Amino acid sequence: MFAILGSVAIAEETDERVWTAKMGSKVTARAVSFDGEIVALVTSAGKEIQLKIGKLSEPDQKFLRDHFQQGGADSDETVPVDLPIETGKTLGPIQADEDSSYFIYVPENLIPGGRAPILFVTWSGGSNINSVDNFKKAADLLGIALGASKESKNGKGRLPINAKHSKDCLSHIRETLPIDTKRTVFAGNSGGSVVAWRNAIYNPSVGCIPFNGYLPEEFKKPAKGRFFYVCGGAKDYNRYLSAYAAKTMSKESTHRFHPGGHVGSGPGPASDGLIWVYTRHLYDKRAEFPDEIRLIEGRLLKWLKQEFVENPHEAYYWTDHLLNTCEVTGSFRGQIEELHRTLSENANAVRYLEARKALVAFSAKQFADLGKDGGSKFEHTTSKIEKAASRLKEKYAGVPGLDAVLEDLGQPTKR
Repeated sequence: MFAILGSVAIAEETDERVWTAKMGSKVTARAVSFDGEIVALVTSAGKEIQLKIGKLSEPDQKFLRDHFQQGGADSDETVPVDLPIETGKTLGPIQADEDSSYFIYVPENLIPGGRAPILFVTWSGGSNINSVDNFKKAADLLGIALGASKESKNGKGRLPINAKHSKDCLSHIRETLPIDTKRTVFAGNSGGSVVAWRNAIYNPSVGCIPFNGYLPEEFKKPAKGRFFYVCGGAKDYNRYLSAYAAKTMSKESTHRFHPGGHVGSGPGPASDGLIWVYTRHLYDKRAEFPDEIRLIEGRLLKWLKQEFVENPHEAYYWTDHLLNTCEVTGSFRGQIEELHRTLSENANAVRYLEARKALVAFSAKQFADLGKDGGSKFEHTTSKIEKAASRLKEKYAGVPGLDAVLEDLGQPTKR
């Protein structure tokens, strides 16, 4: 078995066979590794040959991908996406109709075939050219488009108006770009999150990523077939409302804390939210998207190999997510299991995953009931919360990236 990244095995090598290049040359060898882009061949004499998969014949390329179960880094290039706009750059505002406009970002590796989802944002103060920046890491990884309503913003009586702006913008996007707006992930912050919740629940959607927000008042039960990555500051004055929303959605949701109060989360939680919601949806509907799964698994595997080296605690979280939440299958599952087993030898990675799960449980147990009655709570905490937060802080002290969150949980909420 060929190993990469220390002891992480990627897949069983192939039997010895004849490989044919597009130029016609042939070599007899076995394939010992394939990362989605580069294949390593070893001849019976022990000579190793490394080459890009694109240099091999189409049948050999198919054989490799079937054997190693990877979409490959270049797999989307075989189905070019012809787009009427510039990719890799946020554009706008683009006029959808006489009173609605939006900003849009289309990654260079957009999922082909008109199947690409879109994340659509409704910020509480309206959007600008930078409003989708925090989601770009995930958009570039997965090949998902990003959009943001310019006119949607807080104000008395604005909820139905903001919802109409979203509908009009997405209608224009559907008519002009090869994007499946029925697979929209909605996102928003504070009052804008209420618009996002409403959009996600009452329209065809994948789910929602609400920041520092709360559920629409009339919605009190889980929304089947949609997934919710609730995110907010550990000291945010809406933290109880967010916790209640996450608990209400039960197994279809999670609650992610970031340090501080009613401020932006930064690119980490935002991009993580898009990856989480999209993968939950993709594997929940796996029978509908076999080709897309093959493509995305190649991209995810390449990304996780990099995270394995640079951020092992994050890689451990995501391998657990793919194995136990998404329940991936086939050879891809075997590859992820190998990564996960190796990462389990890293104590900080294991503690990070435990802490992330403990924070979700803390949200449901300590915060959620305080959000039932609605309304923001300012300068608020309780002795029960302080004691529970102190225990959590002591248990997970030094876990990568979580010290500030653990410190803030027991503090009074702030404006």
